[in-house]
Amino acid sequence: MKLSFGTGSLLGGLLGMSLGALATFGLMVGFTDDAPHTVVMGGTTEGVCDPLVDEDPGSSAPSKQERLSTCEDALARLRAAYNRAGHADDDQAGMVEALEELLVKSGGASPEGTPMDFPDWLPAHQTPQGFNAAIAAIQRDCPGVLPENATADCEEFPCMIAGESTKMPSWDAYRQCSTWSKYFGEGPGLRMHRVSAPGEEATFEITMQPVARDDEDQLREHMSEYQGNLDKRSEARREEHRLERLVAHNQASCEDERNGGACFSLGTALQESDPDKAREYLDIGCESGHGNSCNNLAWHRCHDNGQCDEEALQFAEQAAELRPSDGRGALDTLAYVLCQQGKRAEANDAYRRSCDAGYTQNCNKNCG
Repeated sequence: MKLSFGTGSLLGGLLGMSLGALATFGLMVGFTDDAPHTVVMGGTTEGVCDPLVDEDPGSSAPSKQERLSTCEDALARLRAAYNRAGHADDDQAGMVEALEELLVKSGGASPEGTPMDFPDWLPAHQTPQGFNAAIAAIQRDCPGVLPENATADCEEFPCMIAGESTKMPSWDAYRQCSTWSKYFGEGPGLRMHRVSAPGEEATFEITMQPVARDDEDQLREHMSEYQGNLDKRSEARREEHRLERLVAHNQASCEDERNGGACFSLGTALQESDPDKAREYLDIGCESGHGNSCNNLAWHRCHDNGQCDEEALQFAEQAAELRPSDGRGALDTLAYVLCQQGKRAEANDAYRRSCDAGYTQNCNKNCG
């Protein structure tokens, strides 16, 4: 097993149609004061792209995320159909323009959402210059509210605060800071991720994304309208800050000092964004005697890439030797690789060892 470093139905029926067929069926898109809705032959799927509407507890209706995913998929296919049709009809062009706007608002136009510009009507403290001034005032008036070395990330709307700390932020200080409430709403939108390697003093990357004040109606409505996209962008931006700080904390320790824990942290963090670099760091970690690094190399090679060869087995055996009591990680991975190689007796022995080490999920597992 891989180990991690701590830290609408109506639209669905239209997916296969060409844009010409869509025009025949009279699909059109409109906007109400509350939410975008799609009208199909007199019926509606109102709310299908609205990420703010939660289902009732216990309801059998599709969840909020399922509805949003369905909408995103439908709109993406409709746009592709329009492109294949050659942009031949002005009415169709208007329809697709509205659909594309919905895609942006829902976050479906891009896997990580679409970066947003700053509206020209923003209150001063939500503009890049004003936001920086607000951060400076909070740091001056309320020590301990913001993370150490806090800076404003205003590359896109809305601005975000990023910094690091070796301790939890002071919630009492935050609640008592009148300067914060002067500029921002009640929620700090705080997230913490550890960026130091295991065994080292805990250091956290902290991001804060203030919300609109209760009296900022236009801003609140704008953010609500684009909430799906803003949620995606927020996660992407937070991850960018986390990776930047994690690399800053661990790169030299891994590359220069051959610190296995630092290499493991880098390897697991970069697995999705830069798998080649992740493999390089995990290799260093494994060579340095870090069992979890060997384990992840074996798991990625065999489970993720389907290469259950002797190299994968070598990594798995190294991991099990370095971590003979790790039932959930090293021994489980060893059993998996052996089973994929058809070595059933050896795999079942590894499953038994994994069970004896406390990973009860493998107690009744059998490579058969």
